[in-house]
Amino acid sequence: MRVRGSISCLLLLSLWATVAARADPSATAEQLSVRLAVPPAQIYPGQQFNAGLYFKLEPGWHVYWLNSGDSGQPPSMKWQLPAGVSAGGLQFPAPRRLPLGPLMDYGYENEVLLPVPVQVATDFRPTTPSVTLSAAVKWLVCREVCIQGGAELSVERAALGAAPALPTMTEDARLLARFESAVPPALPATDQARFISAGANLVLAVTTGRRESSAQFFPADQNLIANAAPQVVKPLVNGLQLTLVKDENLTAAPKELHGVIVLAGDRAYEIRATPGPQATGSAP
Repeated sequence: MRVRGSISCLLLLSLWATVAARADPSATAEQLSVRLAVPPAQIYPGQQFNAGLYFKLEPGWHVYWLNSGDSGQPPSMKWQLPAGVSAGGLQFPAPRRLPLGPLMDYGYENEVLLPVPVQVATDFRPTTPSVTLSAAVKWLVCREVCIQGGAELSVERAALGAAPALPTMTEDARLLARFESAVPPALPATDQARFISAGANLVLAVTTGRRESSAQFFPADQNLIANAAPQVVKPLVNGLQLTLVKDENLTAAPKELHGVIVLAGDRAYEIRATPGPQATGSAP
């Protein structure tokens, strides 16, 4: 668990809470419920789909983004899959800035679904009528204290030797559909992200072709910016400049600024800003 600052032990209490002693697609703790969502009702050769790890949180509690900020750790899962079925890593929607005392966390409140790409090999040959997709899931959920939990989740699906004429979907498909656009896409090729190192600051400029009035940047890498420091926005005619305070431990200018930028209207993009000259001039 990442913890920052000498006061962190006063703010964070780590406890182990293991739920779901039997195989089940969902588990419930006092602070949240978690569910392994697998949309298709059948697994067959050559299939590709997104599964999802869904958290429903009690008010005031949060789980973490891939960079947790000043404290915490993101959810993780370790799959146990039938031969011929593989899964990628968790994907993360754009987070929120979540103050925790003098610290700043990056994460999610209320609910979040973390998609996971799943691939079935073209030579998948089931030997049983059904297969089980299982995952050991761990998370850290925080409010004034943090509680570390885990669960063994599993889903059983029919196994076919070929794609059916009319694939059947489960109610998990509706859940995935609600979050299908939540993971930030890459910044469009017509736009641009550049940054410069200026003393104690990193100045990020994003060109979008329109005036931008607000922005928040979430770095994918830790120890890059001072997470709790204000991020000062300067609107430009074709985008914006965002001034970020460097992390106190940053000793050299980064080669890129990789992360997520959230613009007005909850428009979020993954960016990989490179060093270079920036457009100047404020928006009217």
